[in-house]
Amino acid sequence: MIDEEDLSEEAKRFVSDAFAKVKFSPGKLNGLAVKSQLSIEISLERAKVAPIPVIMR
Repeated sequence: MIDEEDLSEEAKRFVSDAFAKVKFSPGKLNGLAVKSQLSIEISLERAKVAPIPVIMR
């Protein structure tokens, strides 16, 4: 679940796709899986793209 209204659909898709690749292993107590809940806060920053050089002939 992404709890952010201001995030674009593209950014939400990017985050969801990235976390879909994460392998989850439940916490265990005496060898048995226990209930757990995890909230992860992430920050996204815009990538700085270098300008494309122009070759003048």
